[in-house]
Amino acid sequence: MRTITVEESTSALIELSVAEAKALQQLGSRLASKKEWWGAESDTTQERSVIRCRPDASGLWEVRVSDAVGLISTGELQLLVEPKIPASHLLHLFCRSGEFPRLEDQRGLVASGASLWELVATWFVGTTEKVIRRDLVRDYQPAVDDLPSVRGKIDALTTARHFYSGRLQVGCAFEEFAHDSPLNRAIRAAARVISASASLSKSVRRRARGIVARMEDIGEFDASDRWPTLDRRTAHYRDALILAGHVLRTEARDLRSGEVEAWTFLIRTPEMVEAGILSILQDTGIHYLSKRSIGIENTALTLNPDIVVDNGAAIADVKYKIARREWGRSDLYQIVAFATGYRATQAALISFKTQADDTPPMLTIGDVHVRHIAWNAYALTSAVDAEARFVSDFADWAGSFSGRASSSAA
Repeated sequence: MRTITVEESTSALIELSVAEAKALQQLGSRLASKKEWWGAESDTTQERSVIRCRPDASGLWEVRVSDAVGLISTGELQLLVEPKIPASHLLHLFCRSGEFPRLEDQRGLVASGASLWELVATWFVGTTEKVIRRDLVRDYQPAVDDLPSVRGKIDALTTARHFYSGRLQVGCAFEEFAHDSPLNRAIRAAARVISASASLSKSVRRRARGIVARMEDIGEFDASDRWPTLDRRTAHYRDALILAGHVLRTEARDLRSGEVEAWTFLIRTPEMVEAGILSILQDTGIHYLSKRSIGIENTALTLNPDIVVDNGAAIADVKYKIARREWGRSDLYQIVAFATGYRATQAALISFKTQADDTPPMLTIGDVHVRHIAWNAYALTSAVDAEARFVSDFADWAGSFSGRASSSAA
């Protein structure tokens, strides 16, 4: 098995067989067309393929994985797709988004350099083992069976058939108080996916097999099952269920093209990064932030900035991109259009920088003053320190034009 590391949304030249390249191309197109695989309400993938694979004049293949991190396995090739910012910063934002649990051993595992798939699998088995030690929750589930005595509701037709065939059994529909619930089925299904993944370490797979064995009386999770919701009794399942969701979104991500089988574990990054940024700002005391859209008159178009400040006094938008010294034309045009639509004179573009001097200058376009606010994603800077600096910079910007800026945000 060849293992090659690539960076998301960055092209890399890789030696591939024609069959491997075809499998990657088809898998990428299939992923882009299936929004439920991303767990999103809408398919925001702009490219027609999540995985772009094109032949190069050198005889190699140009491979690009758009806005997703994780693992792709095809034939004898394994692609580790790493984030464009340090993994510790990305996972910090994932956790703040609410779509990823905050875990005690996260920092140490990230520092170990394991792939995202290995990390998620390790976290899942760890949180699930804690759930099992606390004991699995039982619940009432509908059941139908032929019984020697009446239980629940009688199925008259089935019972009559038994009677005329000489069987002294009653067809009954009842509720069974057992472990076999959609919640436990989802957890068991995720453990089975992990136990069968050859890309994971033996220790993680062994622990996953132990979970499956412990839940042997629980049935299969399938498309007819609604995704479980938690209540007070099942709140301790939260972390395991969130991670199970990420694992199970990979279960259908396989494709056989000729003799080559492709499989992926990919997590889309832009939406979770945006949600993490907004959550951080809302948690700091800057309470006058919102996210809302407005329509453009005489069209079906809408303006959808990520952050509306002080009921439209300013507009901010999050871009999961690495900042450059020069403004990106499309990003600049978009943020100015947002501000103009809201009749705001202040606008900010939020993105990431990995070098100290990679920040575009402040601009004034008509009545709109545009500023760049960066998350310092330096390799030697902790995500916690980067968050504190980012919040301070955002609060300084917001405080410059709003009398209601919270001094505690700094």
